[in-house]
Amino acid sequence: MGQAAIEEKLDRELSAGAPFNEARVVYILVELRKYIDTREAPFRERYELLKMYCDWVVHVELFSNKHLVAMLQAFDADMDIPEGSPASPTLLKYSTLSEFRQEFGKFLREVNLPDFTSDSAQWKPFVHEYSQVVADCPLYTTRKNMQLRNVNKVQLCKEPNTSGLPKGVVALYKNFIDQFDI
Repeated sequence: MGQAAIEEKLDRELSAGAPFNEARVVYILVELRKYIDTREAPFRERYELLKMYCDWVVHVELFSNKHLVAMLQAFDADMDIPEGSPASPTLLKYSTLSEFRQEFGKFLREVNLPDFTSDSAQWKPFVHEYSQVVADCPLYTTRKNMQLRNVNKVQLCKEPNTSGLPKGVVALYKNFIDQFDI
């Protein structure tokens, strides 16, 4: 399938105006991921972070992506900040999915597709459904040289329940994401 066919599918889906649901979010991100893969290396490299978020919807676990490593390092470093202190800007960009939103919008604009990411009334339902899809699918790395002291896995959970989570697992909750004006 060529780029033009994928663009047409994405344009049709993004122009539909239908409410977002899990199936629609997965379809959009799978098509987006296929589109990225059909492009030349500089384009693919420009959207590696977006590709990671696309991969997360179709894989039970993600590991060893450079953006994933950076995310885990941000969570690990934040564990050393005294309780009650504000989270680091790096941590917030990952935990609120703001960087996902920014890169997704940049991609849509670059390939001349409808950009819904700048409209919070559309983005919030999308990211809500996205979080339902990736909930309980952990992010971790298998790199042995990472020097992580506090965290080895980040997991988005549907409910705030930390009981039973092993040491080193940071759980983000869907309602944690909802509290930000994303």
